[in-house]
Amino acid sequence: MKPAYRQLLEEEFECRRSRNLSYSLRAFARDLGVPAPKLSQYLNGACGFSGQRAQELGRKLKLGEMELELFVASAEAQHARNGAAKLAARDKVQRLLASHFTALNLEKFALIRDWHHMAILELLQVRACRFDPGWIARELRLPHAVVSEALDRLETLGLIDRGRKTWRVTMGDFATPPDLPSRAIREYHRQVLDLAGKALENIPPAQREYGVLNCNLDQDLVPEMKKLVRKFLHDASSLTKKSRKKDSVYVLSTQFFPLYLENP
Repeated sequence: MKPAYRQLLEEEFECRRSRNLSYSLRAFARDLGVPAPKLSQYLNGACGFSGQRAQELGRKLKLGEMELELFVASAEAQHARNGAAKLAARDKVQRLLASHFTALNLEKFALIRDWHHMAILELLQVRACRFDPGWIARELRLPHAVVSEALDRLETLGLIDRGRKTWRVTMGDFATPPDLPSRAIREYHRQVLDLAGKALENIPPAQREYGVLNCNLDQDLVPEMKKLVRKFLHDASSLTKKSRKKDSVYVLSTQFFPLYLENP
């Protein structure tokens, strides 16, 4: 398995490229304050960096607390000069993965972070589904090549089984740990927000529901509010299990974020 620090670097680079196709490795190196050849060596595993350097890069990458811990520990586990420090870092990586990260789910999610992968998984379960890449591409308004690549990827990851006549979704609930600021998860949510903006213009009100709550709130109530949002999503997921006709695919996205903080 690829070291976490390299995976985080690669995910961030790909996220930036997905928003700006002209964004190059040289531009990424410039933004990180690293020579481009050195960054290339970091990414291909030809060389690494110290824990102190990992801290500096992590801050420039704007990593969250958990990600930063994993980023630094992963770099030290691979490249610390002191044997005892390297072993301690490896133990820390394992503890972080066990307590905060679902490594397999995150690795898979990083490969299928683009919104259409999840949409395809749902579309394959609707009653009128045609097990044909061309049909899927037309329904999701995507290029045929994009759908074909996505289907290959989903099959390689063991998330679908394509038989001769029918295709079967083999995954269960695909969950990632709460409060995990993964690059891939962040990019997925960004794409869903873009889709929501387009749907606001193109989907009739009878077929959608958008709601907004603006409120002043004590910051110590934020965790309770987040629990309510997660409970709502859980309850909504339970409701979908009553579906029998399976004649549509929807996306439910909630947003809860501050516009002002007295003590950010």
